[in-house]
Amino acid sequence: MVVRRVHEQGMTLVELMVTMVIASIVAASTFMFFAGQQRVYETQTKMLNVQQNAWAAMEVLTRFVRAAGSGMYGCVRPVGGIVVAPPLTRTPAATVDDSDDPPVAPPNTVHNLSVRPSAGLRAYNAATGQMQRIPPLWIVDQEDGTDTGIVAGTDVITVAFGNKTSGTTFDSPLAGIGVVSVASNVTIPLPSGNAAMFQPNEFIVLVGEPGMGGNASDIGCTLLQVTSSSASDPNNNFLVHAQNSWNPASNIPAMIPGTTGYGAFAPDQNLNTGVRNFGEFWWVRFAIRTKDANGNYLSNPGKCVSTGGSTHDIPVLTMERLDGTAATTGPQVLAEGIEDLQVAFACDLDANGRLIATNDQNTDEWKLDPNDTTIMLTRGAKCNQPSAIRLTLLARSLTEDNGINASLTDNGRPAVENHAAHAQNPYPACTDDLNDPNWNSSNFQDQFRRRVLTTTVYPRNN
Repeated sequence: MVVRRVHEQGMTLVELMVTMVIASIVAASTFMFFAGQQRVYETQTKMLNVQQNAWAAMEVLTRFVRAAGSGMYGCVRPVGGIVVAPPLTRTPAATVDDSDDPPVAPPNTVHNLSVRPSAGLRAYNAATGQMQRIPPLWIVDQEDGTDTGIVAGTDVITVAFGNKTSGTTFDSPLAGIGVVSVASNVTIPLPSGNAAMFQPNEFIVLVGEPGMGGNASDIGCTLLQVTSSSASDPNNNFLVHAQNSWNPASNIPAMIPGTTGYGAFAPDQNLNTGVRNFGEFWWVRFAIRTKDANGNYLSNPGKCVSTGGSTHDIPVLTMERLDGTAATTGPQVLAEGIEDLQVAFACDLDANGRLIATNDQNTDEWKLDPNDTTIMLTRGAKCNQPSAIRLTLLARSLTEDNGINASLTDNGRPAVENHAAHAQNPYPACTDDLNDPNWNSSNFQDQFRRRVLTTTVYPRNN
């Protein structure tokens, strides 16, 4: 019997090598594809976080700016409105300016928090023992580095309003002539039973309405805090104000509308003055910071590349309550990675329903925008009651992206409103402190990714 041997079958060495080469190419291509997709995913996730920070911050910011001036009706004179004559004196220690400045004070000359616009509410300042003005809107254009912790070149916006305020006139007239001092308390007479509508620890505004029989130039707007209602009076007809941060210790006839000095009330005081419920007082400031006023970082500080890091100090948008009612004091972090806040505002000076932006001072109605044209005062253009506020937030990634060419000279903070973009020459030294006077963020190129978010808000009551 003859047995035939069957030849073994398989791949030759050449075939095997060709197969391995093809498989390697496929594997490498697949790896490169997934690696690229991973980079895209990481970049998109990073940018999504940036956009979410900006969206969340803008939501809070617009809500507060839209509410600016609530409860302050009549406390800021309209453009070309009431002329103050004679000037109103509202404190024995100093004369309060009643000229009603626009929300930048003076316009484009002070770039820090040292000068506040003369507009809005009159309120007692326990720190100075004098009266102060609390404007519904206050914008600091391109902060100059004077205010500790605030990133130089960014804008600062402060808003004030009453939460749960009741209306635009007043809820109760005043009763009788004069203000009665009782020990360290101040009592303000109201018609019998009217004090019951005002809640302790909330705020009231003493107002005088123009055109109601009194001095049309006196619109009052003095802020006081209700400490209690008089339980000793059977008719509950007094508001009692004990001394605190918002209430002076002594008699306050100079703060009551309807008078032009410190003495007796005008004969028509009961006709044109009253008490408006202001509810909860909110006075809030928004600013871009890296540190608080004590020099403490508000976020984890970064490191320069030369010292083993890939980020610099993380700028944050902060929200700070100035009314003293918050459980915590000082600026609180609202969103990380917000590199710039810019604010522009406009008034409809021609009353034509349009807000015109040009580089011609005879037609321009926007301030602090890219044109930043000086508005002529002859057009009644103090613009103390802006028709619109445009808010712009510039958000950046928290870490640099090595996918961006580090040698690019045009990658850096872009121009926003009247804040110019970074220069193309990188700053040669490396420091971790944005508030270091030797470090200029406008002269820096980097590898951060950025997004710009802009919205326009139309304040209802400023």
